Amino acid sequence: MPDNYNSNSDLYDDEVIIITPPPDPVDDEIIGDEVLDIDKTDTTFTDVTVINDQLDTLDSVINTDTDTTISEAKPVKELKKEITPKKVIHFISSVLLYSILTILAIIFIMFVAYVVDQKIGDSKGEKRSPLFGAYVIISESMVPKIKVNDAVVTMRVSEKNIHVNDIITFLSKDIETKGTPITHRVVGIVYEDKENKKVLGYRTKGDNNNTQDFALIKPNEVLGKVYIRIPKVGYLQSFISKPIGWIICIVIPCMILVFSDTIKIIDLKKKEE
Repeated sequence: MPDNYNSNSDLYDDEVIIITPPPDPVDDEIIGDEVLDIDKTDTTFTDVTVINDQLDTLDSVINTDTDTTISEAKPVKELKKEITPKKVIHFISSVLLYSILTILAIIFIMFVAYVVDQKIGDSKGEKRSPLFGAYVIISESMVPKIKVNDAVVTMRVSEKNIHVNDIITFLSKDIETKGTPITHRVVGIVYEDKENKKVLGYRTKGDNNNTQDFALIKPNEVLGKVYIRIPKVGYLQSFISKPIGWIICIVIPCMILVFSDTIKIIDLKKKEE
C-alpha cells in the first residue's frame, strides 16, 4: 500500500477532487438526459419581437384615438358650416321677441290681479292700493341704491310689515308733486296725537337727499313695499313707447319669425314630395 494512501477517506493524500458546477438553469434546458444549450442571441431576438409587438399595439391604440378624435370633431365643423347670418338674425329676433312677450305677460297677470283685487275691495267697501305695482324711477333721490330709469316692483303689505329702513312707494304730499308716486326709505315710525287718538305715520327720506320729506305718510297712502329692483328697464319702456321702438322691438321680430317659419314649412313640403 502506498505511503500517501489514506484509509479513512479511500483517497490518496495527493489527489485533488475537481467539482464541476451544475449547469445554469437560465441558460440551459434539461430534457431527459440531454442538455440543450440555448444561445443568448435567440433570447435577445425573442425580447425584440415582444417589444415590436407592444409597439404595434400602442400604434394601433394611438391610431384608434386619432380616428375617434377626428370623428368627434366632424360634427363641430358641420355645426360651424350651419351657422349663417340668417340663423343669427332669427335667433336674436326670437330672443328679443320672447323677452318682450314675457314682460307683457307679467304685466297682464299683474293687471288681472289688480282688477280682481279691486273688485273684491269694492264689494267690501274698502279702498285698496294695488296688490302689485311697478314704477320707473325718474329722479336721483335714491342713488346709489336705486338709479334713474331703474324699475321697482312693489307689493301691498299691512302696516305691521313696514319697518325702519324699508323702501316704500307712496303718494307724495308736496305741493309741486302732490299725488305722484314717490319711492323713499322709511327712517322713522311716528305716532301723532289727533283727536285723542294716536295716528301712525312714516317718516321718509331719499338716500341721496339732505333732508327728510316734509309730511308724514299714513298707512293708507302707501302704495306698496319695494321687493325687486330691475336696472335700466326705463330705457326699454321709453323706447317701446315710441312708434319707431314699437316697430323695431315688436313688428319686425314678428315678421322675421313668420317669414322664417313659412320658409321652413315650404321646405318640408318640398322634401315630402
